[in-house]
Amino acid sequence: MADSSRELDRLRAQLADVTQRAATELATPSRPMSLLAGAVALLLTPQTRSGDPAPAVAVRPGAEGVAFALLLESDDFPRYQVALKDPASNAIVWRSERLTAANVNRAPAVTVIVPARLLKAQHYALELSGVRAAGAADVVASYVVRVVQ
Repeated sequence: MADSSRELDRLRAQLADVTQRAATELATPSRPMSLLAGAVALLLTPQTRSGDPAPAVAVRPGAEGVAFALLLESDDFPRYQVALKDPASNAIVWRSERLTAANVNRAPAVTVIVPARLLKAQHYALELSGVRAAGAADVVASYVVRVVQ
């Protein structure tokens, strides 16, 4: 358990570093960003009805996790939870622990690390739910991503 916690902290620190670098580089939703240590990170905005292509993330062989920073319109909940869904079947592939929002480049965001071993080359939806103090959850936003390998 302690090793998992340390690994999660390490990957979150890498996510913070890559999002800071992405703010100063010309990163586009269709150009994947990757980290030298084998982890991958992507900054996502909520899904809209526009015809823009889904952001793509390349998962390299040996990558342990894929870190996503899910931008929020507002930080209205004490905790959040992310469900990774296969849009073809609407099945939940994975669910995060309960997370708190933080600022990423001065905007509220929830960062989550999805185990890379769960991701295949296809589209996914990351469904973000806000969890109330009483435990009830409300879907806040959905984020679409295309995984390539």
